[in-house]
Amino acid sequence: MPRKPAKQRELDPTLPIYQIKISLRHTEPLIWRRVQIDDCSLHELHEIIQATMGWEDMHMYAFVIEGEDYGNAKRNSEADYDSRFVRLSEVVDEGHTRFRYDYDFGDNWEHVIDVEKTLPAEPGVRYPRCVKGEHPCPPEDCGGPWGYADLLEKIYDPEDEEHDEALAWVGDNFDPDEFDLDAVNDELRHLRPWLGKREGKHVSKAVFAKGDLVRVKSGVVHDEYPDIPLGGWVGKVKRIAWLTPIAYGIRWTKPTLNQAHPVFFKRCQRDETKPYKYWADEDQLELASVETPVAMEQPTNIVTRPLSTDEPDDRIRMVFGLTTDDALPKADEQTQRQFLEHLKGHLSYPFEADYWPTSDSGPSQSGKVTVLGFANPPLDRKEGIVCEARRGQKVLQVPLAGLQVGEDDPNVRHVEDYTHWLWESLDKEEDDDEVESPQFPIGTVAYYGPDDKTTTKIVAGVITEEGAEPILRRWMASDVTTNPKVQEQIDRFFKKHGVRHVGMSPGNIGCPHEEGEDFPVGGDCPFCPWWKGKQGSGAEE
Repeated sequence: MPRKPAKQRELDPTLPIYQIKISLRHTEPLIWRRVQIDDCSLHELHEIIQATMGWEDMHMYAFVIEGEDYGNAKRNSEADYDSRFVRLSEVVDEGHTRFRYDYDFGDNWEHVIDVEKTLPAEPGVRYPRCVKGEHPCPPEDCGGPWGYADLLEKIYDPEDEEHDEALAWVGDNFDPDEFDLDAVNDELRHLRPWLGKREGKHVSKAVFAKGDLVRVKSGVVHDEYPDIPLGGWVGKVKRIAWLTPIAYGIRWTKPTLNQAHPVFFKRCQRDETKPYKYWADEDQLELASVETPVAMEQPTNIVTRPLSTDEPDDRIRMVFGLTTDDALPKADEQTQRQFLEHLKGHLSYPFEADYWPTSDSGPSQSGKVTVLGFANPPLDRKEGIVCEARRGQKVLQVPLAGLQVGEDDPNVRHVEDYTHWLWESLDKEEDDDEVESPQFPIGTVAYYGPDDKTTTKIVAGVITEEGAEPILRRWMASDVTTNPKVQEQIDRFFKKHGVRHVGMSPGNIGCPHEEGEDFPVGGDCPFCPWWKGKQGSGAEE
């Protein structure tokens, strides 16, 4: 029998918050979430679904509405429509209160999206927020609903011959019966700065504009570090997120950072975040007249989390006498010697291990070895700590980081901690090497168009110094890249400002209205599917 179409719900179009239920089909027991959100693009809804369900955004997706697909053309989607330029309010206004969201076309996860009702915004509540749900998200790449059902059978049955393997695959933190609402809302809180790039249907008027100097009101604390007050901090508005409440991307002024507590910078270094950037809600801010704070609130009770022997990073901090506020030190000659002295007092020889080559320096053949002690000398500039080991009658020198020790061996934690620290340090060095110091002034070129084939707007920018507002110039036409005069004018623009290095977008990064500029003012824009029918925009050569 054909399935009956869902009954259309009567929703109050004047209320700004949409309550939706996300149900993952073909799962037993049913995995679902109830979320309250602002009006948003379908692509932003995709990001909300990913964070709310617990997916890792590793695969393609599509919304299926009345038999037509909506996906992100920027991610090579072959969907009928671009999800970045279609809003949830438009879908609902057309009477579609139930539709499908498909994720990972290999595993084929189908979600039913039910728009249950519209609500007034609650004072003091940040949206999006999850209000209820049941059961955690399945692991990525587990084989879809039927593969997940098979995985659960193995997890629940200790007699199954693959029980231990299944538990090891999902990890220690996975509980198929537990749903962590606080963790989901924490994910949504971190997602907020990536949402609200365009004004929604019921957006409030922003109190502050880009470029405004703002000051944090007294009593406000840092979102991530609640023992660090932000009252009195001054910054400049760099971006507006059209959410409930409206949020502002702020760049702190230099006088503000000069007065910030040292532990703030230590934590930013530890968490690899930029200390000069922050997002604040509208009700936390007021206008400021000068960049220098009049009075900045300072911490009076810094709370440092105790070190835990269950955390590898904390055990490494113990080696160096650090606290949880400190970043792990990089691996250099001095820190290698410190770790070596620690291991001299904790490793017990001999012990058995599997050796895996980590570079061309050690033996090329993997296999079992008996580790006899530290080599002489015990430190190598490239490999770090080196051990002497025996394989048969042959004595070898092997890097400690290339050894894998059995779980029952008392040395296992010490070897794994050292290996973890060394590889983390090397990875960070590689990341730092890839990021070259920018040579100002820097030029940027961004392309905009209705699809991936036609470019209707080019925005060239010049950044004269770090943190400076870019100097922008725009060119618009039915296909601006085919106009030779445009390239000449861009070259002259960069030459005028002394630009030597230019970064360019690989293709169109969005519609002509992506940066919030009309394109240009006139009638309806024939190039822009998102702006179609909106008043106050149009296209003219």
